[in-house]
Parts: sequence; C-alpha cells; structure tokens
Amino acid sequence: MGDKLKGQTIIITGGGRSFGENMSKGVAAEKANVAVVDRDLEEAERVANTIISEGGSALAVKADVSDEKQVRDIISKTLDQFGQIDVLVNNAGISGPSGKFDDSSYEDWKSVYQVNVNGVFLCIREVLPHMREQNSGHIVNISSTTARYGFSHIRSIPYISTKWSVEGITSVSYTHLTLPTSDLV
Repeated sequence: MGDKLKGQTIIITGGGRSFGENMSKGVAAEKANVAVVDRDLEEAERVANTIISEGGSALAVKADVSDEKQVRDIISKTLDQFGQIDVLVNNAGISGPSGKFDDSSYEDWKSVYQVNVNGVFLCIREVLPHMREQNSGHIVNISSTTARYGFSHIRSIPYISTKWSVEGITSVSYTHLTLPTSDLV
C-alpha cells in the first residue's frame, strides 16, 4: 500500500469487525491515523493493536453510537490522541430481526433505528464543529443495496428502512454541507 492518507485522521464506527475492520486496516495501510470505534472494546482493541503492530497509528474507542455522551467521547478521545479529524465513516449498524413486517416488535424497531439512523445523526452533529473549525473534512455514510432493492429475505425490514434513511441523510447533508462555511447552520 501507499501513503495516500498520510497524516489524515479517520474515525470508523463499527470498526472492530467485518467491513469496518477491513476499512480500518485499509486506511491504516495508507498511513492514516485510525480511531477504531466499536461497542465491543475487545474487538476495537484487537483491530487497533493489529494496526499498531504493523507500524500504523490507531486508537481503540469503546462506544455505542446511539448514546449521545459516548459519541461526544469518540470525538474528544480522537482529538486528544491525534489533534484533528479529517474523515468520519458512519459504518456502525445492526440488522434486527428478519421476517415479515409484523414479526418485528417495537423494541426491535427502536433499537435498529437508534444505532443505524440516530447514530449517524449524532456522529455527524458532533464532528461538524471540528470540521468547520479546520475548514475541511469528509463524512462517509455506509448504506446497503438492500435499501435500494428491498431484499427483505436478506435483511430485516427495520434494517432496510434505516438504510433508506441513511441515504436520505446523505443526500440532504451533501447539499447542505457543501455550502461555504459561513452558510452552514
């Protein structure tokens, strides 16, 4: 790998396993500083320690993105460690139960929305002041093709609807956040 991201600091939520783990290791291989965020501290530490053992720079952060205080801690710990945040990757997500619409309880519905939609909102809201202050930054929201094609047999209905929401947030945010800094609300 190269050094395309050298000196950049990237937060990856859900970075302790699966796609998030691969992204964390991939950006570290490009010389980025990585905040590996996961609800499971052992998973976050495992990925961060692998990155560090391979000569990279990483920080493990235990956080549930659906908790406002914990999201503030993600930003604070990342800034304390690396001094800047250049990219936020909203990757954390849960799928919830699969099946028919009426197979989902309200509790299932709420928990999937808390992580997959509210977590995206909270992370964006908390990182924006810093990105505005440094007058740069990138936000990447991870969705799913299941949102586009409605594969209810692959994922749960709550999951699919949250990924539609993430695409909506991304579309509206892109238009809103690409305005000059003085025009941002």
